[in-house]
Amino acid sequence: MAIFTGKIIEAYYADPDNTAVEIIYKEGEKAINHYLPTDMSHPDFKDLLKEYPLHKLADTTIERNKAVINQLNRVVQGRMKSAMSDQPLKNFDSVIDFVVNYNEKTQAEQLFNLKLKIFDKDAVKDFDGFDLKKKIRQANNPLEVLIAYQEIVKKQSS
Repeated sequence: MAIFTGKIIEAYYADPDNTAVEIIYKEGEKAINHYLPTDMSHPDFKDLLKEYPLHKLADTTIERNKAVINQLNRVVQGRMKSAMSDQPLKNFDSVIDFVVNYNEKTQAEQLFNLKLKIFDKDAVKDFDGFDLKKKIRQANNPLEVLIAYQEIVKKQSS
């Protein structure tokens, strides 16, 4: 009998090639992790399969990977939002300067952030026209972004 028998909290493949399994089991008040090779002749692996069949192992692995991806996406989204708010355009003059005197070498990141903000607007999210959204993506300066946004808003309101 394996040390985890009857105490498994969760088990999943621990590597992309599915050559090892991580088993998390309860030992008193602690959660303990234990690694096993995916060897059908290994007695502990056989014990695992009695309690946690292969299909459940695969399902748990998929769910765990989805959770990790979702967590990573939340971190990335949070970082993007904080990056956009780290250097906001503070006043009207700086906005005008950005639009009229755009410098690709020094303001490319601000242009990217502007595009992100525009794509975050409901009018753009809800708009089905691929060509106008493409204009925003391919815009080379803030004025082009704003003109494409204006076209979307006009089409939404008509």
